[in-house]
Amino acid sequence: MLWNPTLCWPNGRFLATPDGYQPDVGLAWENDSMEFHPVEEDDTARRRADTVAAGVVVAHHRPRRLKTEPARVIEELRAHYELAASRPTPHLIVVPTA
Repeated sequence: MLWNPTLCWPNGRFLATPDGYQPDVGLAWENDSMEFHPVEEDDTARRRADTVAAGVVVAHHRPRRLKTEPARVIEELRAHYELAASRPTPHLIVVPTA
């Protein structure tokens, strides 16, 4: 898992910076903290829609679920990983965080 990489379209245009990205299958993980995502804002929803349209499977969770339901979150991440692995890997430019 790459943490906070920048994803760009093949033409170099910015797509998203997910909290985590598994480039071998095209899985993004968004940890939707209230600090950064207090409500489903238009830019967040648009970015998520664009990311999905690019062929990325996006899993998202609230941080409290990592504490209250860790086994369920892991189960969901595994299911998202399997879904992503069953599809073609998106053609994106992935820039890891330095």
